Amino acid sequence: MLLVLPGGVYDAEAQLSPQLKDHIQDRMVIEDIPGISISLIDEYGESTFHSFGHTSLEKTKQVDEHTLYEIGSITKTFTGTLFVLLMDEYGFDFETPVNTLLGDDELQLPDTNGQAITLKQMMTHTSGLPRLPGNMSPADDNDPYKDYTIKQLIEYVNQVQPERAPGEGFEYSNLAYMVLGYTAEVLTGNTYDNLIREYITQPLEMNETFREVPAHLVSYKALGSIFGQPAADWNMDEIRGLGEIRSSTHDMALYMHAQLGTLGIPDLDTAHQFLYEMDESRHMGFSWFLDTLEDGDELIGHGGGTGGFRTYAVFSKVSGKAAVVFSNSNSDMRDIAMHLVNDSFELRPLPVASEIGKEIIAQLTGMYTNPDLPLFTILEREGSLYGQLEGQPPLPLEHMEEYRFKNVTVGAEMEFSDLGEGVMNQLTLKQGGAEMIFMRTQTAPEGPVLIEMSAAELEEYAGEYSSQMGLSYTISAAEGTLSARLTGQPAATVYPQGDDRFFYKVVVASMQFERNSSGELTALVLNQGGQQIKFEKQ
Repeated sequence: MLLVLPGGVYDAEAQLSPQLKDHIQDRMVIEDIPGISISLIDEYGESTFHSFGHTSLEKTKQVDEHTLYEIGSITKTFTGTLFVLLMDEYGFDFETPVNTLLGDDELQLPDTNGQAITLKQMMTHTSGLPRLPGNMSPADDNDPYKDYTIKQLIEYVNQVQPERAPGEGFEYSNLAYMVLGYTAEVLTGNTYDNLIREYITQPLEMNETFREVPAHLVSYKALGSIFGQPAADWNMDEIRGLGEIRSSTHDMALYMHAQLGTLGIPDLDTAHQFLYEMDESRHMGFSWFLDTLEDGDELIGHGGGTGGFRTYAVFSKVSGKAAVVFSNSNSDMRDIAMHLVNDSFELRPLPVASEIGKEIIAQLTGMYTNPDLPLFTILEREGSLYGQLEGQPPLPLEHMEEYRFKNVTVGAEMEFSDLGEGVMNQLTLKQGGAEMIFMRTQTAPEGPVLIEMSAAELEEYAGEYSSQMGLSYTISAAEGTLSARLTGQPAATVYPQGDDRFFYKVVVASMQFERNSSGELTALVLNQGGQQIKFEKQ
């Protein structure tokens, strides 16, 4: 494939090693990834594009450099770039309080101990604001930001009490960028969409970058997926600045050239300086993460994730290289992008399927159950074992010894035992410091059954619940449904199955409410991933 790009005619196939191509293709099979699109800028400023797979699970159309992906939180770097370009024009700097930019607007950020929140603190996630506003309660859990309004944002920000002072610590905050998108509109009297167009996409001729895809480009959209199942698009009707942009790797190559200072927009260096130290090798810039590698290279990047997309964009001003990797799956792309810019950054290891004897396969294949977890199935493919948790793709198991296996992708080990009964009827899954026991079954268990409950019955469960781990749950009842919001997460609907037990549909988890001897609700216990966390009712 030959492409005419800045710098001349270039052989696109020469930029990816056979080993990297094999790794990408193996990962796509193992992790059920429909498509991956890559743009790459080498040390000479040459741009190439590389595409693997398809725009959807149906595999009817191949991805290319013009395929449109949801870029998620890479949008935050557009917000940072925008504010850098507005600084000289409107006479402010990093240390300007955001309330100064808002003027007498009805939205005002809180002062904590007399300290005003600055623009730098908002951009570096050190404002003290939580990850998400506490009044988010989406009508559709699969499109959580769509119906959140500016009115709700104003109401929440005007009463929020941050748990820490500005600059005191790092806490990734989508809420901060909601406020920044709003602030840009108040400051300029223009819409965020128009500002991005005027200051970034038009000067760079990024004609495939926008929030809403024009009708004539809808056929270029990739469709998201989660564990090999279709995922809904994410939309943001009113809020801006945090994760709503869609783009192609063609356009993002132009954006990376601009960040490197080789195309279109001058003076972006100020966005890339160290502004907050997270640890000795990682810092925050003005909306960018800055990683210092052992060889002294500094990689400047940001990732994004929506319901069915994962993306990463990164560049190095030391080498002049840059890479953008987009995927229409929920598989993390950061390591591929970082490796493309500096190959000392290691790729995530993939699990290895070990061929084992037919006798062992016959002993272990089958279904295993745990009352608080999805069905676990051990299956055979071409002489190797695979493990599949219901709702997730089957993953190859690497043989360790005897009846022990591992999967490096998810950091899990599993051991089979016969409990003295002559057959392998127990599976112990070890992951994240927890041990989960599954017992062999001949029949697949039925999932939780939804029962009907009246609005009055659901209202009884509403309230605040807190754990000793510092987490809290807000349980709300409205319009005949019960929603649960865990600290730092959007609210999600939970469904009754009887005996004070509720289950999620958006994640594999359930909660069991507890009562005292008088029948009063006193606590709830969250069951997820083999762990149980108790929350006392306040």
